[in-house]
Amino acid sequence: MEYIKAIHSLRPFYGYRRITTTLHREGLIVNHKRVHRLMQKLGIQSVIRKKRRYVGKSGSIVFPNLLGRDFKSDVPGKKLA
Repeated sequence: MEYIKAIHSLRPFYGYRRITTTLHREGLIVNHKRVHRLMQKLGIQSVIRKKRRYVGKSGSIVFPNLLGRDFKSDVPGKKLA
C-alpha cells in the first residue's frame, strides 16, 4: 500500500493498470485486481486529464492563384474523356 501511495503521489494520472506495470518494473509481483482493490480501499483515483480539442489557433494557409486558372465547371460531376 505504501508503494501505491508513493507512485500515486508522483504520478496522479496513473490508474490501476499503469500502477501495476510500475510495480512490476520495481520487482513486485502483484495482480492488477489487487492493486485496484487496494486503491479503492485507500480512496485513490487517477486524475482525468483535460482533453485538448485544438492544437493551434492559426487558420489554414491559403496560397494565391499564381497561374490564374479557372476552376469552374458547368456540370458538376461530369468527367472529361
